Amino acid sequence: MYQGRFMRRSFLPLVLIALAAPVIEGCRSCKNDHPFVPYRIEAGTSASVVPVVDASRPDAARLDASGDAGFHRETATVAPPHTTRWPLGHLTLDAPAGGTFRQALVWDIDGDGHEDALALVEEADEAIREELFFYRGAADGVAPPVVVSLGDPAQPFALDRRCTRVEHLTRVGKRSASVEVGESCTKDVSDLGPDRLVALVAWSDSLKTRFVLPIVDPPGAQALSVELDGSDVDGDGLDDASLRVTLEGGEPPFEPGPAVHAVFHWFDRPAGMSREPGEPERSFRAIASAAAERAAKSKDAASGLALASAGRFLYEAVCAESPVRRVAPGASASPLLCEAGRALEGIELAQMRAYVTTGDPLRAIAALDEIERGPATHTPARMAEARAWVTSMAPVVQAEQVRAISAVPRLGKEPSWGALRFEPSGSVLVRTLAGVVRVDPVHGDEVDAAGVLAWPTQVASPDGKQRLEGAFAPCRGVALEVSLVAGEGSVVDGGDATSIRVPVATSLGARCASRAAAGVDAREPAPGLPIAWGPKGLQLLVAGEPILVAPGANKASPLVQLIGQPVIPGSPRSPDGVTLAVPTSQGIVVRGAKTRILRAKELDHGYGELRDCTVSDDASRVACVRGGVAFVGVWPAP
Repeated sequence: MYQGRFMRRSFLPLVLIALAAPVIEGCRSCKNDHPFVPYRIEAGTSASVVPVVDASRPDAARLDASGDAGFHRETATVAPPHTTRWPLGHLTLDAPAGGTFRQALVWDIDGDGHEDALALVEEADEAIREELFFYRGAADGVAPPVVVSLGDPAQPFALDRRCTRVEHLTRVGKRSASVEVGESCTKDVSDLGPDRLVALVAWSDSLKTRFVLPIVDPPGAQALSVELDGSDVDGDGLDDASLRVTLEGGEPPFEPGPAVHAVFHWFDRPAGMSREPGEPERSFRAIASAAAERAAKSKDAASGLALASAGRFLYEAVCAESPVRRVAPGASASPLLCEAGRALEGIELAQMRAYVTTGDPLRAIAALDEIERGPATHTPARMAEARAWVTSMAPVVQAEQVRAISAVPRLGKEPSWGALRFEPSGSVLVRTLAGVVRVDPVHGDEVDAAGVLAWPTQVASPDGKQRLEGAFAPCRGVALEVSLVAGEGSVVDGGDATSIRVPVATSLGARCASRAAAGVDAREPAPGLPIAWGPKGLQLLVAGEPILVAPGANKASPLVQLIGQPVIPGSPRSPDGVTLAVPTSQGIVVRGAKTRILRAKELDHGYGELRDCTVSDDASRVACVRGGVAFVGVWPAP
């Protein structure tokens, strides 16, 4: 999702670096020695995930038992402005020609008894760049600095003076250090948002870059932080690698949520870095377990939903399986493979359970659909249990009869007002190319509806100044959008169209594959069903979730129940406005005084193909279109 955006920028952030390359005095050309980038290291990754930020270290118990129990992290010293010669510790550091120091760490990195240094150096000509240099100490002083590669030398770090600098150099182990470099820009400076690189370097028999992770921060996105640790967890004398990624809070249009994190572990072995198995599956499973426990309780369902949503967003931001990941985005990077399908299933089932607990069948079914089409594991027993949750709050009722309608409905391009509507008498009106036909649902009689004008297909505001174009899933971003275009002779926000982000998450399944890979900022259609458009705004279902777009505010909010607004012909509401009929994968959900799922043997295995559904006042009759053919069914009265 973010590759094109990331690669178009001339700036590339720094990397968490673990000291490892043999030092060759004066080796400025070492910049061409590309760092090892094991985003997909052998076995697994380890993560301790908790629903709320915890001040304690996630691996405190393990580190206390290791040879690094007494090790403390050390933050780099910040250089005075314009420093080119810097006495630091027992060393005197000279910046490379044209460079000035930014930060430095001094300690015996290689274990030879002499202090060494790692330094961030700024170089400025036509653009501002930062590079990492290694200064190796010796009995007679310090060797000339060696540049430590921070990515592709063909794409140097070009920083914008108008942006806020992001730079952190930290000692994270006896022989390792982390680096983070980037920038944070305001929207008016860059619509691409800030980019960072984080990397870890460590010394074993030489200075080696353990991994490099590019990170993309879209404007307004949730805060995503990365913490590296090089402690010797297994006590073999070699610094191991731990990566903790934390996603904090929420981002508009979603409500604020809890912070969650996942930690990946690798061990330094003779054959290379070996990933600890079972992670971050355990991390995501911990989130799923805590969310599920809360989701099943009425008083805690809201917090369970928030926690599950946060875990889902973390998965989306971090994991290689996500098409819109922010960590190591794009096809050219080697991202962090999570292999957490079963845990993700648990997270999404917790979301669904929270909707069931709060009596929200439409969102519960939308969540069920997402599990079935997304990357989560589909455990047959758990999925059967989830479907039973839905029918426990919305019982299934079978049709008494289903009758096809001969009149051919005139359909609009979705989203549109439907071709069917009920009259208070219980008869069905069908909009056709030749006019309107009245149908008796019980006997099947069809006659011209004299005096009834065909209603429009277009979904327009009461004043005609705006029209609903549709709902869309952006190739980039975590929220769906609703697009409004100007009516004839009108403008929207000074133009002819506007997009409004709505609090409905995009699917975790693949989307916009070809366009996203090409870095094109595109979108693809998402399900949108208009319900009403009146003085209180536009009510619609977006991917099965009820939403209200406030008039003139370009702001959307979730809806728990229908707002009393005038009934528009062709809407999925009954003539009295009390009852709503919505086709779903599980059947036709009818919400009124009672909520039921209507099914018919003639419609089985094809509920997802229904459109233009509407319902009678007594909720016993529903008409829909399937495959261009209208039908009307009769069910027992609730």
